[in-house]
Amino acid sequence: MNDFGTLLTENPNLFIGVFVGVLALFLVVFIIIKAVDGAKKKKLKLQMAELVFDAAVRPASKFVTDLQFSGYKIYSVNNKEPVVVGKSVFAPEGSCVVELEYIDTDYATSHRSMTTLHGRQTLELTVRLGAQCKISFDDQSRTFKVMEK
Repeated sequence: MNDFGTLLTENPNLFIGVFVGVLALFLVVFIIIKAVDGAKKKKLKLQMAELVFDAAVRPASKFVTDLQFSGYKIYSVNNKEPVVVGKSVFAPEGSCVVELEYIDTDYATSHRSMTTLHGRQTLELTVRLGAQCKISFDDQSRTFKVMEK
């Protein structure tokens, strides 16, 4: 460990080079992930309807723990595993049943946060091929609102 400290103090440009290299690697990986998601989303738009949400969307089956977050937890689309890409869920054309839950976390203070689970609800939709429906949660009525774009 002493040799590493000596190496950094004698060659400060080495530390800067390693830091910039790691940062560039993260940037390249981020760009690749976005490009793959974009291509996947474009392909799915031709085959299915897109349900767009106004906050983070996570499939319920992908949760490793019961840690909560703010956003939407999607349990199923027509009793099957949801296809989630970014903030969108893709559903087949026709009658569609989406089982979801909205979770709201309020970070009021730095010491404590308040998480509200609004319970599982079922949305019954009729969607067209290539259509885009925006789904949002209304806090006052505690229901989901659906608007076709």
